[in-house]
Amino acid sequence: MILKYISIPELNFYSSWKIGWGNIQKLSKFDKCMTFFWFLGPFIYLIERSPADIWLTLIGLIFLVRCIIKRDWYWTSQLWFKSALLLWGFGLFSALTSPDPFFSFTQGFVWIRFPLYAAAAQVWLAKNRDIRIIMLLSILLGMLIMCIILMIIAIINYI
Repeated sequence: MILKYISIPELNFYSSWKIGWGNIQKLSKFDKCMTFFWFLGPFIYLIERSPADIWLTLIGLIFLVRCIIKRDWYWTSQLWFKSALLLWGFGLFSALTSPDPFFSFTQGFVWIRFPLYAAAAQVWLAKNRDIRIIMLLSILLGMLIMCIILMIIAIINYI
């Protein structure tokens, strides 16, 4: 497997790949499905921005529902999340004082999905190092596919 050749002693992609998939198999069905959905993100971004926004928003909303059900809110006490909420609040306040408050507020309101996604990745989906490495490999694969697509387009435009 190619992962053996790109590995270094400090970061063995091959063993992380095997261990990560073993850790995924131990998850509940829901967490397993959400982890697979999370891995699809880089490929959804290849389609277009709107499906990627839906993907990101769904992860954030499902994470919120999960937190409500499990009463798991410890992640909200982190400084980075409090700072993100403060920035979001300032943005919403400035949207209300803009010339077009309804449009500005609705555009600013949805920006909370980014810190929610980051929190979901941090405390839920990517808690395990080996699962994070699988996601990084998924991002790498998506990037390589995008590079191939762009090279084909450049070649077609050149001809």
